[in-house]
Amino acid sequence: MVTIRGIAASLGIAIGKTFVVLRGDDTPVALNTAADSVEKEANRFHEARQRAREVIVGYAAKNELLVSHIDIIDDEMLIDGVISKLSAGNPDALSALEQTCSEITALFVDIDDEYLRSRADDIIDVCSRIKEELRGRSVSPFAEIPDGSIVVADNLMPSDMALIDMDKVAGIALEHGGTTSHACIIARNRALPAAIGFGKALQSVSGGVTAVLDGEAGLLVIDPDEETLSRAIEKQRRKDDLMRNFKIETGGIEVSVLANTGSVSDVRRAIECGAAGIGLLRTEFIFMQADSFPGEEEQFRIYSECAKICGEKPLVIRTLDIGADKRLPYFQIRKEENPLMGLRGIRFSLLYPEIFKTQLRAVLRAAATGNVRLMFPMITTINEFDEACRLLDECKSELRIEGMDSDENLCVGMMIETPASVMMSDVFAEKAAFFSIGTNDLLQYLFAIDRDDPYKGYMAEVFPEALERSIARVVSSAQKYGIEVSVCGELASNQAAIGHLLRLGVRKFSVNSCI
Repeated sequence: MVTIRGIAASLGIAIGKTFVVLRGDDTPVALNTAADSVEKEANRFHEARQRAREVIVGYAAKNELLVSHIDIIDDEMLIDGVISKLSAGNPDALSALEQTCSEITALFVDIDDEYLRSRADDIIDVCSRIKEELRGRSVSPFAEIPDGSIVVADNLMPSDMALIDMDKVAGIALEHGGTTSHACIIARNRALPAAIGFGKALQSVSGGVTAVLDGEAGLLVIDPDEETLSRAIEKQRRKDDLMRNFKIETGGIEVSVLANTGSVSDVRRAIECGAAGIGLLRTEFIFMQADSFPGEEEQFRIYSECAKICGEKPLVIRTLDIGADKRLPYFQIRKEENPLMGLRGIRFSLLYPEIFKTQLRAVLRAAATGNVRLMFPMITTINEFDEACRLLDECKSELRIEGMDSDENLCVGMMIETPASVMMSDVFAEKAAFFSIGTNDLLQYLFAIDRDDPYKGYMAEVFPEALERSIARVVSSAQKYGIEVSVCGELASNQAAIGHLLRLGVRKFSVNSCI
């Protein structure tokens, strides 16, 4: 048994066979030295680029995020860079392309923003597609991926994700990459366990070997012993039972189990598998997978389609919650020393009211088509909640004047995920229609420890007393004013914690769906 430590990127436990794609260094190719090689190599590059472009256009038709790759492959900086290097004496198209790619991506190295820094992967991805055409190798390395695979790779580019049959993937382990990479975003969106930052240690991993991937601890266990495998199977079984059937062991207490989702397809799978509704639609995933801020009509279409799928079951739409580890590829948030304590959630929305109001208008209109509720993230003060509601009222008035259908009695709630909102929960309960306790963020703010930090060992207890007192206070406030309270986050699907939550009076749970 070998245990390799990395960095948590998407929570959950995966058990499967390793599927290894470690591309490593490129195989050298024969160099052209003929006097007319410049023209021949230039033509070879243009032909390979055109073939790669056709492939990328096909990918982009299925994945909007890859539309930007068309702009990259058509960019004059890339094309002229290769041709100029050939003219300057570089002997072949492949090496000229590699040098040009390195120069362009070097421009991203010193960017402070992790999300923008990771966009260099898009350039590398496009150049890799051209390289494959130059070599005459265009067969996907993922064509033969078997069911239940733990993908072990140096990195996964956006177009790689378009090639992979994600229904066959149990988990993802990467040598490097960022938590805001396309692969990690998709993993979290699909509730697939993932970990990154394993480094060269992954190069010793063979394909087809049984492995356990712990996305929460950032661990990959190769050839686990019987005890380790049994523990992982039991942990996975409990979570799978909950997430596939949306049922939890309550000792006869009646509860509702809803789903956390990030897309229309997530909503459809959850409802088909028996979820009592959608307790959290993470709209940031919709924004993160676009190439610009989605407009009102596009958002209305998505939200109303989700509402239609839910029917009479509730659909709780959380407004845009970006910042910290969630960034938009087309919008740079100013550099902050501690993003977890900075511009995120409702703070971003209130700072950019036009973006916020576009979303609010779309939600109000969608609410007229189904059982939709609205939820504000990261509320810490009464003024924040009041200002968000004021902007919501503005949108109601605008839609009324424009003669557009909307739900003027829209049910509005808020996340409880900071100590401030816990302490003020009795005041918030007078204003909000419901609470949703986000235990992931609440835990890290209670203990002043990033949930990906090695010091998280201080939070080793499943249900520490500080968390118990916090949730007890919130539930008491909710009961006093007769409003609903639910729990979302990892604890909502942790059987060891559910007993504590039931004892405190929680009767609604919203869990990640990994179907």
